[in-house]
Amino acid sequence: MMAIEIKSTKGISENPFVVDIVKAVQANNSLFLYLSRIFSTYKKNSLALREETFSYIDRLLNSPKLNTSSDSSTIDKVKQTMKAIYTLNSQQFSNVRSNILENTVYHFGPVTTNLLRRCVFIEPIIKENDIIIGDSDIKCDFVFVYNESTPMEFIECKSDIANVIPRNLPLEKLQKPHKNKLTYLNKAYNHLKKYDVEPKIYFACYNLDYGKELVNLRNNWGYDNMMFVNAEEIIYGKSE
Repeated sequence: MMAIEIKSTKGISENPFVVDIVKAVQANNSLFLYLSRIFSTYKKNSLALREETFSYIDRLLNSPKLNTSSDSSTIDKVKQTMKAIYTLNSQQFSNVRSNILENTVYHFGPVTTNLLRRCVFIEPIIKENDIIIGDSDIKCDFVFVYNESTPMEFIECKSDIANVIPRNLPLEKLQKPHKNKLTYLNKAYNHLKKYDVEPKIYFACYNLDYGKELVNLRNNWGYDNMMFVNAEEIIYGKSE
């Protein structure tokens, strides 16, 4: 029997742009697939590419398939909000882009098919007998818990997974904060696995294709206990 104490250390973003976008996604789940494509294609809010970005937003969100499942006023509002997001300064844009991913994961997780949710903890400290699991002050974005006899699910959000786990970089050249995150997640996994409830560990991202990065993580770096999920898998679930 686990005697685990989990405590959130923060809440989710209340930025108005983030809240408006995620509410629209909750009303029409498939919208997130289109927004993810925009954020994956235009990773920065380049002034030189602003007109091109706006044109792409209009073209993508004018999809007949999308507009048959949402009223036109909702889509128009999402277009306006997305364009406003791309006019923010670089740091604000990066934060909003990241927080939309995080808030969507918060509302739709866990992503493992058939894994239920009773509690979700945000950047939690996880302890057993007052000892921090993972031997670190590093935290994961979300931990989803149902009960002690089912797996916890850890989800770390990274807007562009290639910035954290490149497809061809040796592990020893990985940036220290990213290496520390992997080490923490691996230690937490090994600790919790002792209870015969193997935790699920995912990196959530906007990337449409993460295959080569995943091969590097699992086959070359040896972290075969971790997986990635993209927009479709965040919304509709990931089969084990």
